[in-house]
Amino acid sequence: MISIFEKGFIKKIEIKNRIVMSPISIGYGAKGKKISEDMIRFYTNRAKEGVGLIILGCIEINDYDGAFERHGVSAHSDEQIEGFEKLAKEVHTYGSKVIAQIGHPGSQTISYLNKSKVGVSPSAIKCEVCRAPVKEMTAEDIKRVQQEIIEAILRLEKAGLDGVELHGAHGYLINQFFSSYTNQRTDKYGGSVENRCRFVEEIMEQLKKSVSAQFVIGIRVSVDEYMWMVGKEKEGIHIEEGKVIAKQLEKIGMDYINVSSGIYETTNTIVEPISYKEGWRRHLSKAIKETINIPVIAASAIRTPKKANEWLQSNEVDFVALGRALVADEKWVTKAKGNKTIRPCISCMHCLEIVYAGKPMTCAVNANVIGNEIVVKKATNKEILVIGAGPAGLEASVSAAICGHEVVLLEKDKEIGGQLKYAKRPPGKEVIGDLLAYYKEEIDKRKIDLRLECEDIEKVIEEIKPWKIIVANGSAPLLLDIEKTNEVITYESVLDAKEDISNQKIAILGSGMNGLEMAHYLGKNNNRIDIYEIDTVVGRKIYSPNKIDILRQLEPYDINFYINHEAVSFKEKTLTIKNNSTGIVMKEKYDYLVISVGARPNTEVEEMIRNKNYTGDYTVIGDASRVGRVYHAVRDGSKIMAI
Repeated sequence: MISIFEKGFIKKIEIKNRIVMSPISIGYGAKGKKISEDMIRFYTNRAKEGVGLIILGCIEINDYDGAFERHGVSAHSDEQIEGFEKLAKEVHTYGSKVIAQIGHPGSQTISYLNKSKVGVSPSAIKCEVCRAPVKEMTAEDIKRVQQEIIEAILRLEKAGLDGVELHGAHGYLINQFFSSYTNQRTDKYGGSVENRCRFVEEIMEQLKKSVSAQFVIGIRVSVDEYMWMVGKEKEGIHIEEGKVIAKQLEKIGMDYINVSSGIYETTNTIVEPISYKEGWRRHLSKAIKETINIPVIAASAIRTPKKANEWLQSNEVDFVALGRALVADEKWVTKAKGNKTIRPCISCMHCLEIVYAGKPMTCAVNANVIGNEIVVKKATNKEILVIGAGPAGLEASVSAAICGHEVVLLEKDKEIGGQLKYAKRPPGKEVIGDLLAYYKEEIDKRKIDLRLECEDIEKVIEEIKPWKIIVANGSAPLLLDIEKTNEVITYESVLDAKEDISNQKIAILGSGMNGLEMAHYLGKNNNRIDIYEIDTVVGRKIYSPNKIDILRQLEPYDINFYINHEAVSFKEKTLTIKNNSTGIVMKEKYDYLVISVGARPNTEVEEMIRNKNYTGDYTVIGDASRVGRVYHAVRDGSKIMAI
């Protein structure tokens, strides 16, 4: 039976296993859109740990109208060849192959990133997300962009890369030619599938005359644009037409198809949030694999070797692509071979959010994504006391143990996790439990002395006399100035409840992610939910794809949202609420009031240490220092032993 560790072939290129690093935006480009040392280190570390084929995130072809991101990389100039040469050489050192994805954003671009403030597209149809000005491509525009793609590809071959992947997915320019939603031309580039593929066919005709026989040319394709998700069921590419497009691309000479889905309007089908199940896109690769005879690469939110092998053995795919999974744990392949627990991607979207904010990529669960962000000094036989086994305390304990310290980890509850043990409970967030499983294995492997249900911190300090104390006792829900009764509860108490609340009328204060997840959690038990938000926008601080995802999940529950409303009191199951827009005060009966308006640092432990005049070194990290996300907690924990 085939395994992810078996070699495979694309054209005549041998790939040492069936694991592909999917092309992702990492934002590590240097000045002049050149390859940076950080970018080389990032990809080399994945090659070193066994990835068979690395596909670089999309390479730009010009600095006029072709920008994808602020800190991207381009191949529009000979000056950029040297960086690609160095990267290819480093990756090849470990027996991995490297291909560069290349393309043009078309109408899906940001005006200020380009010298031209007007984008180009097959038809003058604005992207509904970017809203950048766009013009219909003339015959001269088409020839220009085709030639820029060809010249960039020739530079990449000269640099020693094993091939290229045309970016024909996710709503970018080539995808815009493929799709009747964005291509409404009446000339030879519009109409039939054959015509809509002509832009790529003409590029291939030139490349066949120019590149060597062993140089791989593949293409990524959104074989389903999922337009029904935005109420446009009859628009765009559906899988049946996606199969026809794939067949045509095989006919014109593509060496492989990388199966994907979605455009910016259906962004959550490009890079999926946490609610999407592992393997959710397998039906797409299956349909394409049954249609063509060239290799199929595909991604499908795969996190585990078990699911990767199941997919491969189903004959629905030839190579399994991992993107964020290899960001979260660069040793994914090595650990898979050794049957070790992998640090899981939790699909929180932090990596994407940070890049689209114009910053280099970081990861919520891996503070050392590149490999040089946090340098620690090895030490031996120092007693470290960590107070609190939430994400900050867990990461700090592991980091200290790796440095050679003796670590005692205290936790007042009967299980580790802190806020993570609540975060894993709403529907669709079970993968966060995998992160806790990873930390449990690390605690055992590193021989960390974990003491659960331990609240006598002073006694432990006296017992072990630690060299350093790390205070990581997290946060507590913010409570409003509302009389506390059995019917006034927090998101923590809801998720901790031994009995489900069902068939009740419930008001939730706050429409942040906790509040919306409470609505989902309670809505599934046939509760009637109203959400009150003091802001004028629901979920203002939630990253847009995550907000789209959770609001979509709430649709079946007929939830009422009241923005710009402020709670005044809750007495005798009556909520008094003020509409800040009109000044009108109203009253409404509810069985329960759930307060979900944020959190505050737990300061009790720090105050105890300070009041006891403890003379040793102590540091406060994570939510105990300032309330943040998983990213901030993990980064604090990782940095604790930094030089």
